[in-house]
Amino acid sequence: MSQYDVVIIGGGFSGIHTALELCEKGITNIAILEGRHLGYGGSGRNGGQLTPGLARWEAEEMIEHFSHEDAKRLWNFTSVEAMQLIDNIAAKYQLDLQRKRGHITAAVHEGHLVALTQGSDARKYLGENHTRVVGKHELFDHVKSTSYFGGLMDSLGGHIHPLALNRGIAYGFLQNGGTIYERTEVTEIEERED
Repeated sequence: MSQYDVVIIGGGFSGIHTALELCEKGITNIAILEGRHLGYGGSGRNGGQLTPGLARWEAEEMIEHFSHEDAKRLWNFTSVEAMQLIDNIAAKYQLDLQRKRGHITAAVHEGHLVALTQGSDARKYLGENHTRVVGKHELFDHVKSTSYFGGLMDSLGGHIHPLALNRGIAYGFLQNGGTIYERTEVTEIEERED
């Protein structure tokens, strides 16, 4: 029976990135246990959109719930640093993630355009300046539809191939001495005094 200092259950983004970070810090006796195969769930099947912030916690919500300095740090961590982390991993392990830069959020009604403008203002208030609001006519240059009222151009976000990122992080983990067991379902966890 093999013994490891750290065992991580799940081969999605969270599990394999945690394993890679630990290996890069010198903890190499690590195993990942994955019930199916790496990236089987959402980490390998999502749409690959890179959007700054947290789900349902955009810059405005961070400003609302935290001091200016804490909101600024959290926003930077979930936006600029998050995008840089992906780029750094790709560069370090020479990964082809089919990275595309920039994305557009098109306003489906006038009120939506107001909300996008407020979101852009909040991001600027927190020190991040990668967005600009465009009107209906400028948006048409990028989205060939007259159905929208304008939109938010975001140069920070973008798109990647999510399964390539998942497998690439796993590659880095293996390069650093880690071990992966696919098709290894965890059926029980036993806590002991030692």
